[in-house]
Amino acid sequence: MKTKLTPRRRYFWVVFLVLLIGLPPLSYYGYCWGLWGRGSLLLQYLFQCKCPAASEQARYPKQVEVLISACKNVSTTLSPSGRLLAVYEDETVHLLDLQNNENIPLHLPEKSGIQFLTDDLLFISSYGGDEYIYDRTFNVKYPIRSFMSLEPKAYSYGEVNTELLFKALLRIEKVYLIDNAYPPVIALSSDFRIHPEHSFTFHYSALPGDNADLVEQFVDQNNIAFYHIPSAFPDEAISPDGRFVARLEGIYLVETNQKIVTSNFVDAFGLHYLSVRGWAYDGTGVIYSAFSNPCLIDLGVDFGCYYEVPQPVVKLKLPEKYLSSQTTP
Repeated sequence: MKTKLTPRRRYFWVVFLVLLIGLPPLSYYGYCWGLWGRGSLLLQYLFQCKCPAASEQARYPKQVEVLISACKNVSTTLSPSGRLLAVYEDETVHLLDLQNNENIPLHLPEKSGIQFLTDDLLFISSYGGDEYIYDRTFNVKYPIRSFMSLEPKAYSYGEVNTELLFKALLRIEKVYLIDNAYPPVIALSSDFRIHPEHSFTFHYSALPGDNADLVEQFVDQNNIAFYHIPSAFPDEAISPDGRFVARLEGIYLVETNQKIVTSNFVDAFGLHYLSVRGWAYDGTGVIYSAFSNPCLIDLGVDFGCYYEVPQPVVKLKLPEKYLSSQTTP
């Protein structure tokens, strides 16, 4: 004997079927267009690269501009001026000009590492161990060697003879000191294009007492141009006009330490997955990217990470009221 469905039961089953059919696409599109799940690494892993490409920007607040999609899974290096991003994709490198959104190819050996000295001069370390100064203006590479390989007799038990080092520095026009890099010091002579042997790299750990200040004092006393280049992932970065400081948590006023923009680049556990890289060339915002991709399942030192979740490169923008030089915050 058939059981007749009452109106209430019929209504229940209709609602159940609608939810069963409708919830998956509703959840998918709701995540894609930023209605929920922004901080969930699980949803990022499952959906972010299956969503429509145009929806990636929608998953971030209006003060965040996505510069490079998470789905490209790239690593980057920002130039000191904040105008160029060196983008490592697969085994090639190209430059992204943030001023005009132009991609600039670089014809370098595979797996080359890049350290910007200026927007046009780059220190290149190749996979084979060779090192160059690359001049983008003329598309020419100039070899550069370490001071130890040029003057091996200047070293004793890993410590450099400062008299010989400083004598060599007298031929130098510009010294670049790079935080948390290897080598951290690059000394360029004015004639490095003709006589590359006059330029060199060295590590200040070879100085007595590992004292980098000795180099700064010497170049200052001898009127040698000195340039300090921050770490690729600084703890904080001061804006070009000196009014703002960017940190992991957002952008602050230097004068009062008041936070004016919150980064919100955190997962469901409150862990930050994007770090400060530096200010954009025009001072309108800060570039953030992942130091390393966050891990969905981390099994520790012995077994490592299962399921890395790629992250985008983004720009955290200053509010409009702070962009005008006429505005007093």
